[in-house]
Amino acid sequence: MNEKVSMARRVARRAEARLNWLLSQTSEGVSKATLAQLRRGVGHPPGEIPELWGILLRDLPEDMQGRGTQVSRQELALYTALTLFAVHQQGWDPRTQPMHRPEVPLGGAVARLIPPGDEDAQERMERRFTRAATSTDLAEFAQHLRGLVQLLSAAGQPLDWARLAGQLYDYQNPDRVAAVRLRWGEDFYAALRRGAESNEEEEKNG
Repeated sequence: MNEKVSMARRVARRAEARLNWLLSQTSEGVSKATLAQLRRGVGHPPGEIPELWGILLRDLPEDMQGRGTQVSRQELALYTALTLFAVHQQGWDPRTQPMHRPEVPLGGAVARLIPPGDEDAQERMERRFTRAATSTDLAEFAQHLRGLVQLLSAAGQPLDWARLAGQLYDYQNPDRVAAVRLRWGEDFYAALRRGAESNEEEEKNG
Protein backbone atom coordinates (compact mmCIF):
# COMPACT_ATOMS: atom_id res chain seq x y z
CA MET A 1 0.00 0.00 0.00
CA ASN A 2 1.51 3.34 -0.95
CA GLU A 3 1.74 6.25 1.46
CA LYS A 4 -0.79 8.46 -0.37
CA VAL A 5 -3.56 5.84 -0.26
CA SER A 6 -2.74 5.19 3.40
CA MET A 7 -3.08 8.89 4.21
CA ALA A 8 -6.46 9.09 2.46
CA ARG A 9 -7.66 6.27 4.67
CA ARG A 10 -6.27 8.00 7.74
CA VAL A 11 -8.16 11.15 6.78
CA ALA A 12 -11.33 9.08 6.39
CA ARG A 13 -10.84 7.52 9.84
CA ARG A 14 -10.20 10.94 11.33
CA ALA A 15 -13.39 12.26 9.75
CA GLU A 16 -15.31 9.24 11.03
CA ALA A 17 -14.17 9.98 14.58
CA ARG A 18 -15.20 13.62 14.33
CA LEU A 19 -18.56 12.73 12.76
CA ASN A 20 -19.30 10.17 15.45
CA TRP A 21 -18.46 12.76 18.07
CA LEU A 22 -20.81 15.29 16.46
CA LEU A 23 -23.61 12.74 16.20
CA SER A 24 -23.20 11.44 19.75
CA GLN A 25 -23.73 14.73 21.58
CA THR A 26 -26.31 14.05 24.27
CA SER A 27 -27.34 17.67 24.61
CA GLU A 28 -29.54 18.83 21.74
CA GLY A 29 -28.52 22.43 22.37
CA VAL A 30 -24.81 21.66 22.17
CA SER A 31 -25.29 19.56 19.03
CA LYS A 32 -27.25 22.27 17.25
CA ALA A 33 -24.82 24.98 18.28
CA THR A 34 -21.81 22.98 17.09
CA LEU A 35 -23.41 22.21 13.73
CA ALA A 36 -24.39 25.86 13.33
CA GLN A 37 -20.77 26.87 13.97
CA LEU A 38 -19.61 24.43 11.32
CA ARG A 39 -22.09 25.81 8.78
CA ARG A 40 -20.58 29.25 9.33
CA GLY A 41 -17.32 27.88 8.02
CA VAL A 42 -18.68 26.99 4.57
CA GLY A 43 -16.99 29.14 1.96
CA HIS A 44 -14.33 30.39 4.38
CA PRO A 45 -10.76 29.08 4.55
CA PRO A 46 -9.78 26.87 7.49
CA GLY A 47 -8.50 28.95 10.36
CA GLU A 48 -10.58 32.03 9.62
CA ILE A 49 -13.23 31.20 12.24
CA PRO A 50 -11.57 30.47 15.61
CA GLU A 51 -14.68 28.75 16.98
CA LEU A 52 -13.99 25.86 14.60
CA TRP A 53 -10.38 25.29 15.57
CA GLY A 54 -11.18 22.80 18.31
CA ILE A 55 -13.53 20.77 16.14
CA LEU A 56 -10.98 20.50 13.34
CA LEU A 57 -7.64 20.55 15.14
CA ARG A 58 -8.25 18.74 18.45
CA ASP A 59 -5.85 15.77 18.54
CA LEU A 60 -4.97 16.24 14.86
CA PRO A 61 -1.74 14.30 14.25
CA GLU A 62 1.26 16.47 13.50
CA ASP A 63 1.81 14.94 10.07
CA MET A 64 -1.70 16.06 9.06
CA GLN A 65 -1.07 19.68 10.03
CA GLY A 66 0.06 22.43 7.67
CA ARG A 67 3.42 24.12 7.81
CA GLY A 68 3.83 27.84 8.34
CA THR A 69 1.01 29.64 6.56
CA GLN A 70 0.27 26.63 4.33
CA VAL A 71 -2.92 24.67 5.07
CA SER A 72 -2.39 20.94 4.58
CA ARG A 73 -4.40 18.82 2.16
CA GLN A 74 -5.58 16.80 5.15
CA GLU A 75 -6.91 19.90 6.92
CA LEU A 76 -8.66 21.10 3.75
CA ALA A 77 -10.30 17.72 3.19
CA LEU A 78 -11.50 17.44 6.80
CA TYR A 79 -12.67 21.04 6.94
CA THR A 80 -14.62 20.76 3.68
CA ALA A 81 -16.25 17.49 4.71
CA LEU A 82 -17.23 18.57 8.23
CA THR A 83 -18.61 21.98 7.28
CA LEU A 84 -20.67 20.61 4.39
CA PHE A 85 -21.86 17.71 6.55
CA ALA A 86 -23.30 20.36 8.87
CA VAL A 87 -25.22 21.81 5.92
CA HIS A 88 -26.45 18.31 5.09
CA GLN A 89 -27.58 17.68 8.67
CA GLN A 90 -29.51 20.94 8.97
CA GLY A 91 -33.18 20.30 9.68
CA TRP A 92 -32.59 16.68 10.73
CA ASP A 93 -32.12 15.35 14.26
CA PRO A 94 -28.53 14.05 14.36
CA ARG A 95 -29.41 11.44 16.98
CA THR A 96 -32.31 9.85 15.09
CA GLN A 97 -31.77 10.94 11.47
CA PRO A 98 -28.02 11.23 10.85
CA MET A 99 -27.02 12.34 7.37
CA HIS A 100 -23.74 10.46 7.70
CA ARG A 101 -24.23 6.82 6.77
CA PRO A 102 -21.32 4.47 6.11
CA GLU A 103 -21.22 2.61 2.78
CA VAL A 104 -23.35 5.19 0.92
CA PRO A 105 -20.89 6.77 -1.54
CA LEU A 106 -21.34 10.22 -3.02
CA GLY A 107 -22.22 8.95 -6.50
CA GLY A 108 -24.78 6.54 -5.11
CA ALA A 109 -26.40 9.18 -2.92
CA VAL A 110 -26.70 11.62 -5.82
CA ALA A 111 -28.18 8.93 -8.09
CA ARG A 112 -30.88 8.23 -5.50
CA LEU A 113 -32.19 11.76 -5.99
CA ILE A 114 -33.40 10.82 -9.47
CA PRO A 115 -37.00 9.54 -9.67
CA PRO A 116 -37.08 6.05 -11.24
CA GLY A 117 -37.65 6.21 -14.99
CA ASP A 118 -37.35 10.01 -15.22
CA GLU A 119 -34.86 10.36 -18.08
CA ASP A 120 -34.98 14.16 -18.09
CA ALA A 121 -34.15 14.30 -14.39
CA GLN A 122 -31.36 11.79 -14.91
CA GLU A 123 -29.85 13.87 -17.72
CA ARG A 124 -29.98 17.03 -15.61
CA MET A 125 -28.36 15.32 -12.66
CA GLU A 126 -25.70 13.73 -14.84
CA ARG A 127 -24.73 17.16 -16.18
CA ARG A 128 -24.70 18.67 -12.71
CA PHE A 129 -22.66 15.87 -11.19
CA THR A 130 -20.20 15.91 -14.08
CA ARG A 131 -19.66 19.66 -13.72
CA ALA A 132 -18.91 19.16 -10.04
CA ALA A 133 -16.57 16.21 -10.55
CA THR A 134 -14.52 17.99 -13.21
CA SER A 135 -13.85 21.08 -11.09
CA THR A 136 -10.36 22.48 -11.43
CA ASP A 137 -9.62 22.36 -7.69
CA LEU A 138 -11.13 21.51 -4.32
CA ALA A 139 -12.46 25.04 -3.75
CA GLU A 140 -14.49 24.91 -6.97
CA PHE A 141 -15.66 21.38 -6.24
CA ALA A 142 -16.79 22.44 -2.76
CA GLN A 143 -18.99 25.13 -4.31
CA HIS A 144 -20.69 22.57 -6.56
CA LEU A 145 -20.88 20.06 -3.73
CA ARG A 146 -22.73 22.53 -1.53
CA GLY A 147 -25.58 22.66 -4.06
CA LEU A 148 -25.72 18.86 -4.27
CA VAL A 149 -25.66 18.60 -0.48
CA GLN A 150 -28.62 20.95 -0.21
CA LEU A 151 -30.56 18.65 -2.56
CA LEU A 152 -29.55 15.60 -0.53
CA SER A 153 -30.61 17.33 2.68
CA ALA A 154 -33.99 18.29 1.24
CA ALA A 155 -34.55 14.66 0.26
CA GLY A 156 -33.25 13.25 3.56
CA GLN A 157 -30.66 11.22 1.64
CA PRO A 158 -27.56 10.41 3.72
CA LEU A 159 -24.07 9.68 2.43
CA ASP A 160 -20.75 8.40 3.77
CA TRP A 161 -18.99 11.61 4.78
CA ALA A 162 -15.93 9.81 6.14
CA ARG A 163 -15.29 8.09 2.80
CA LEU A 164 -15.84 11.40 1.02
CA ALA A 165 -13.30 13.13 3.28
CA GLY A 166 -10.65 10.63 2.21
CA GLN A 167 -11.58 11.18 -1.42
CA LEU A 168 -11.35 14.94 -0.98
CA TYR A 169 -7.78 14.44 0.21
CA ASP A 170 -6.94 12.47 -2.93
CA TYR A 171 -8.83 14.97 -5.10
CA GLN A 172 -6.11 17.51 -4.33
CA ASN A 173 -3.43 15.19 -5.72
CA PRO A 174 -3.02 15.46 -9.53
CA ASP A 175 -1.93 11.82 -9.60
CA ARG A 176 -5.09 10.63 -7.82
CA VAL A 177 -7.86 12.95 -8.98
CA ALA A 178 -8.76 10.89 -12.07
CA ALA A 179 -9.20 7.77 -9.94
CA VAL A 180 -11.47 9.67 -7.54
CA ARG A 181 -13.62 10.96 -10.41
CA LEU A 182 -13.84 7.47 -11.88
CA ARG A 183 -15.03 6.02 -8.58
CA TRP A 184 -17.72 8.72 -8.27
CA GLY A 185 -18.94 7.88 -11.76
CA GLU A 186 -18.90 4.13 -11.07
CA ASP A 187 -20.90 4.59 -7.89
CA PHE A 188 -23.38 6.90 -9.64
CA TYR A 189 -24.18 4.50 -12.49
CA ALA A 190 -24.14 1.43 -10.26
CA ALA A 191 -26.84 3.04 -8.10
CA LEU A 192 -28.85 3.97 -11.20
CA ARG A 193 -28.66 0.38 -12.43
CA ARG A 194 -29.74 -1.03 -9.08
CA GLY A 195 -32.60 1.46 -8.92
CA ALA A 196 -33.81 0.51 -12.40
CA GLU A 197 -33.63 -3.20 -11.58
CA SER A 198 -35.54 -2.67 -8.34
CA ASN A 199 -38.19 -0.64 -10.16
CA GLU A 200 -38.59 -3.35 -12.81
CA GLU A 201 -38.96 -5.99 -10.11
CA GLU A 202 -41.65 -3.98 -8.33
CA GLU A 203 -43.56 -3.55 -11.58
CA LYS A 204 -43.41 -7.30 -12.25
CA ASN A 205 -44.75 -8.06 -8.79
CA GLY A 206 -47.47 -5.45 -9.30
